[in-house]
Amino acid sequence: MNQSLQFLLKTSLSFIAALLILSMVLSLSAASISPSYFVFPAFFALGFPLIWLVLTIFLPFYYRRRILFRLLLVVWLLSLPVMLKHFLTGSPNADQKQNNYKILTYNVQGFTNINFGSSKAQRKIKIVDFVNEQNPDVLCMQEYLLKQALRVQYPNEITYEMRMPYKVYSNYSVNSYGSAFCLMIASKYRIKQSGTVYSPEAESFAMYADIQFPEGVIRVYNLHLESVKLLKEKRLLRPGQRSGFASNFVSNVKGFYRKLRKSYPERAFQVMRVRESVLSSPYPVVIAGDINDTPASYAYGTLSEGFQDAAICKGQGMSGTFAESPFPIRIDHILFDKRLVVGGYARTKKPYADHYPVMAGFSFR
Repeated sequence: MNQSLQFLLKTSLSFIAALLILSMVLSLSAASISPSYFVFPAFFALGFPLIWLVLTIFLPFYYRRRILFRLLLVVWLLSLPVMLKHFLTGSPNADQKQNNYKILTYNVQGFTNINFGSSKAQRKIKIVDFVNEQNPDVLCMQEYLLKQALRVQYPNEITYEMRMPYKVYSNYSVNSYGSAFCLMIASKYRIKQSGTVYSPEAESFAMYADIQFPEGVIRVYNLHLESVKLLKEKRLLRPGQRSGFASNFVSNVKGFYRKLRKSYPERAFQVMRVRESVLSSPYPVVIAGDINDTPASYAYGTLSEGFQDAAICKGQGMSGTFAESPFPIRIDHILFDKRLVVGGYARTKKPYADHYPVMAGFSFR
């Protein structure tokens, strides 16, 4: 190998190493840096699994270059605990004594998934049948559609079809008209009281219900944090819809960046509001729902502090919950107070919405 080619190879390897170290440091810092102050690390946190994979592949190439190898190895070791939050290695066997109750969270996409069924009613029936099969004690739904103008009695259907007699909603008034996408909590056990967490625009992104179980009261939070609203980008993920993406690559990337830059600070604000509410709870807390962010993010890091992630405790493999992503992205979570025992975790691949339903078992200590 001539000297110029050797120099080019060494320079390229050094550049790649520097890029990998910088990317990994930024992605690892995202959990502790609010996007309200510095949004850049949040973008790297989104791509954390890919960055980690590239780092793992390139690491052996630096074995003979001791300084770079040691630096990359340190970064790789520091990133390993975060990667284990993405690639789950929990115990899959649920102890029945630790699985007295089940909670199910599901973003149902307003029963409008174009990939399944010919009507919203048909899709709703399938989702209701699925919930009945799972037989949860508590059900959290996001983007639950209430067609008030047509007086469709979805609340009654929850009561009778899903056999869950207690339910509460966010942003729902029986006297108003028009469709409403709500948060909904249904329970087999009595709901003592409930509340909603609002943003400055008076849009609810979280609600809670204090549920009276035989052993005591638990406050269950149902979350749907700010979405990136990738409507156009989601269509590009579907078969036969990718034409034109390459020709408009720059404009698509710019649009994607603008949406991310807007949504991350808004989620950071919402997370702090939820965290304040959680810390004021007089009861053990369960946080469930669609937070629209991955385990490397500030939103997840803030919400999960001091909590048990059911997926990490009991999940296996790359258990993605966003159905329309070609990569396994876990953005729907169930977090348990440490005063509760996690008994099981399951993500079910059902094609009825753009998210997969997630269920976890738990019991009182």
